[in-house]
Amino acid sequence: MNRSFLAGLVKAFDDEASPTGRFEVILSTPAYDRDHEVVDAGAFNPLPDHIGFDADHGMSTTTTVGSGVPTYEGDQLIVRGTFASTPLAQQVRALVAEGHIRTTSVAYMNPKYEVVDGVRHIVSAELLNGAFVAVPANPQALVLAAKTAGTRPGLPGLKTIEGSHEERVGQVAEAVRRAHPDAWWTLVVATFDDTVVYEVDSTDRYEADYRIEGGDVALTNVRPVTGPTGSTDDEATAAAPASSPVAARARILADMARADVLLAEQAAITI
Repeated sequence: MNRSFLAGLVKAFDDEASPTGRFEVILSTPAYDRDHEVVDAGAFNPLPDHIGFDADHGMSTTTTVGSGVPTYEGDQLIVRGTFASTPLAQQVRALVAEGHIRTTSVAYMNPKYEVVDGVRHIVSAELLNGAFVAVPANPQALVLAAKTAGTRPGLPGLKTIEGSHEERVGQVAEAVRRAHPDAWWTLVVATFDDTVVYEVDSTDRYEADYRIEGGDVALTNVRPVTGPTGSTDDEATAAAPASSPVAARARILADMARADVLLAEQAAITI
């Protein structure tokens, strides 16, 4: 059996049609991977009607977390499926929905190879299954989106109580996603009484005001976060009490900026 951590674009949904949760992943692309090979587009044809998904390629009934239908869309192997209702499956679902697991891996057997320009290509193989994994071979694997509106953060499937803080957090997160429909993923960093701080695609940071209208959240005054503190009003931030939301936002964004520096230093060391 072969395993290839080629791509891991993951999207998780919550809806009434599937109370255990749905997922959508790009399971394979013709990208050069860390195994120093390429799985060609269409290599898994003819595709099976249905494949299982497990955790970390456990390849057993106890590690199965869901299943789905594979299809080729262009040169990408897409799988749309549902999570199981088991505790492990719902744990994986939570990790995917919260953005902690962002990658997938494909398992196959009986590969046939061709060498093109010195690179080994898998031109055909039998598709076995997919897996949600924590460490991919493809460093560019990213989450597309994770939709958990209407559920309590960290506990998928458990509805939030109307009027609770958890309900508001979910509503704000969904409003952020709607505001950036073309983004691969969004991440809410902090939710305050009337403002939210969030990231888009790990590169852009925004602060926005919000108001709740008829149960829906509307974002207003969306502005990019700039400067070491992330505040768009340095004087207001400096004058704000240490316990105020303005000061709290400044501390959060300053920590984020410091984290960026540390990541850059780490990248410089490992390159």
